[in-house]
Amino acid sequence: MLIVGIIISIIAILLAIFPKFFLNLKSPDTAFLQTKKLQNNKKVILVARIWGIIFFIIGICLIIIATRIFSV
Repeated sequence: MLIVGIIISIIAILLAIFPKFFLNLKSPDTAFLQTKKLQNNKKVILVARIWGIIFFIIGICLIIIATRIFSV
């Protein structure tokens, strides 16, 4: 759980800092953004940053839970 928390936190930080990179990836989830030219929309970039912050908080919670379990 500790390793998963660290990985999620790293990816979340990158998502919050560089949302355009993740929006430009060729995946089925972002394909509709590229067809409608929404990856440069400021609201979409803001939503990607908010998701990055949410996942960062989840990753930190996983790290805290894992360290509490192993410290007992």
